[in-house]
Amino acid sequence: MTFKYDEDTFVPFFSAGEMDAFKLQMKVDFPGFEYDPNYVAHISHFHGGRLVTKFFKTKKGASFPIERFLNFADRHLIQDKNIKGLGVYAIWSLIEDRLSICQFPFAILPGGDFLCFDYTFGLPPKIILWYHEGSKEGEPCVEVVADDFVEFINVLSAVELW
Repeated sequence: MTFKYDEDTFVPFFSAGEMDAFKLQMKVDFPGFEYDPNYVAHISHFHGGRLVTKFFKTKKGASFPIERFLNFADRHLIQDKNIKGLGVYAIWSLIEDRLSICQFPFAILPGGDFLCFDYTFGLPPKIILWYHEGSKEGEPCVEVVADDFVEFINVLSAVELW
């Protein structure tokens, strides 16, 4: 499957510095942290955009849409508060107490759930769906979506999957 974005929704001012700063933050608790190179290539090209091919299924068969990918924009150059609020670091700082130290968000779903990378089982990280309503401090409520980022991107669909 070829994925598609609404090209008018990309977030300007991608910042490798913001990405590096988040990596340093993650390494405080998780010294082995490294970004999946496939994700880095993707996010630097399709920064913070809204997908047209936005539907995915979890491994258990539940179907969900993605609202948009989170961003690594230079916070000093972005004026739109909504876009600033959808930065990876901004979202992670809001929910990190309900994630494991090996998880970080990369996309938001309608209703406040997030797609996250899960490094619990090493590299490449698995893609999980983090449920905000079921998660408690120190007890994330998650479901596996894909074994890696490439598998995830390849199963996205423009129509809801039943």
